[in-house]
Amino acid sequence: MGEVVWGINCTLDGRCGHEDGIADEALHREAAESFAQCDTLLLGRITYELMFPYWATVAEDQSDTPEVNAFAVAMTEVPKVVFSRTLDQAGWNTRVVSSSPVDEVRRLRDEGARMNLGASPALAVQLREAGLIDRFHFVLHPVVAGRGPKLFGDNESIAMTLNSSALLPAGQMVLDYTVTHEDG
Repeated sequence: MGEVVWGINCTLDGRCGHEDGIADEALHREAAESFAQCDTLLLGRITYELMFPYWATVAEDQSDTPEVNAFAVAMTEVPKVVFSRTLDQAGWNTRVVSSSPVDEVRRLRDEGARMNLGASPALAVQLREAGLIDRFHFVLHPVVAGRGPKLFGDNESIAMTLNSSALLPAGQMVLDYTVTHEDG
C-alpha cells in the first residue's frame, strides 16, 4: 500500500498561504529532501500555476543559490499529477487528471505510490475527508499571518502521532506526524 504525505508550510495561527513563511536555504534543502522520498507530487491547479514555469526555469538555468537550485531540480524531476477541470495539458513532467482526485489518489495509493501532496489546501480537504492522507509533514514558521487559507476546518478533528521533529536555523519547526486512522 502506498502513502500520501501532505507537505505544507504553515504559520503559528494555522494559516497556509505562500506569503508569510521564511523561505531560506535550510527550508529549500529540507523540501528537496522530502521530494526524494516520493514517487509522485500531487498538485491542485492553483498551486501548479504558482509554481510553473518559475521553478522549471530555475532548475534549467540554475539562477539562484545552490540550495534553491537543488530544490528546483528535485521538484522538476519528480513526476507530478495536477488535478484540474480547466487545464488540458501541462508541462514540467506533469500529467493532468480531470476526474475525481479521490479516485485517482486511491488508485495510485493501492498501486504502492509514495505521494507528496504539495501545498494545495483545497485538494487536501478532499483527500482528508476521504481518509487518504497518511502523514502530515508540517513546516511551522515562527510567524502569525492573520490571513490566508486555514490549515484545517473549524470542526475538523484528526488524531496524529509525532514521528519526528527538527528545528531549522531561522526558527521553523519541521514536524512529521502519522495520521491515526480509525480503521487501524
